[in-house]
Amino acid sequence: MKKQEKSSATEHMERDYAERVNLVESVKLSNDLKHAIEREELQMYYQPMIDFKTGEVEGFEALIRWIHPERGFVSPGLFIPIMESSGLIVEATKLALRQSCRSLKRFEDELSPAVPMKMSVNFSNQDFYSKGFVKNLTKTIAKEGVKPEAVKIEITERILMDDPEHTRKVLSECREKGLSV
Repeated sequence: MKKQEKSSATEHMERDYAERVNLVESVKLSNDLKHAIEREELQMYYQPMIDFKTGEVEGFEALIRWIHPERGFVSPGLFIPIMESSGLIVEATKLALRQSCRSLKRFEDELSPAVPMKMSVNFSNQDFYSKGFVKNLTKTIAKEGVKPEAVKIEITERILMDDPEHTRKVLSECREKGLSV
């Protein structure tokens, strides 16, 4: 029985230690993320959206990625939840939108597509509830010289479920400004 108690106590200590290590790592990554956002070190990767009827590229989805200077590629599955829990997601999304709009403008200027391209950008729950969300969104799009109808807002189901009325209001404002959802 003593051997079993010792094993259980050891397992408990190991679990506590692992949780503390994970917490310390999360705090370190959160600090590194804050600096990466300030220095605009987060990178945008673009996944093409193809019209299957014509085979033409009709736009792209903007995906935020992080190449840590020491750790290398950090999975979005790891750093996005850290950004959300630390409150950094709103600033990261603003950076992602600016960079993506610049890329869309450059693609349009260089490629002169016959059909205007669409760019899809993901937004978090915190983005939707941030003060002046729609105003900041439209201001950034205008500043970067992109037409609002070229920007498609992507949201998660969680945003819809958390506060459907607020979500409806914000999405209506976005549509009124020419954005698609």
